[in-house]
Amino acid sequence: QIHSLLTQRFGANAVFQTTIGRSVRMRELTVTHRTVFEHEPAQPQAEQFLSLVKEMINRASKGEFTVNPLPKLE
Repeated sequence: QIHSLLTQRFGANAVFQTTIGRSVRMRELTVTHRTVFEHEPAQPQAEQFLSLVKEMINRASKGEFTVNPLPKLE
């Protein structure tokens, strides 16, 4: 729902397609002082973070093969 609201507000070109799911496992990270990549039960969220980083790098590169580049801000 939040992703949909952000897309409506800012447009599809300004909102990343990758979303990070919420879970109890993510809250456990604060208590255990571990990263999402070190906590096995949080593996789905770790993969989502990696996907987001790849999308960010791709959109920021603005190269010939860039998919959905970030819009120019005025």
